[in-house]
Amino acid sequence: MSKEFELGIGLLKKIYTELQALSTAEDKRQVKELMQAIMNPLVAGAYQIKVGEGPQKDKLLEILFPLIRELRDMQNLESIRTLASELVNALNAIEAEVATQEGSS
Repeated sequence: MSKEFELGIGLLKKIYTELQALSTAEDKRQVKELMQAIMNPLVAGAYQIKVGEGPQKDKLLEILFPLIRELRDMQNLESIRTLASELVNALNAIEAEVATQEGSS
């Protein structure tokens, strides 16, 4: 895993709780409040992951870019919830994969 990729994952982990809350957000007001808290680390994390190398990079980018676009548009709440949930699951999978690799090293 490159340093850039690690930095990107680290940024996403810092907003992990907010991403979980976003995946269950009830209304646009709640999504907007969460968006204000997570947008900068989300965009920065996506960029670091894009320029770095690491496990499931393509899968993460397939989730991150549409999520950022949906958050900017604020039109489709269901899509935002689904993408946020997928991102949480992908982060969990990467964490498990890295732990397994470190355990076997």
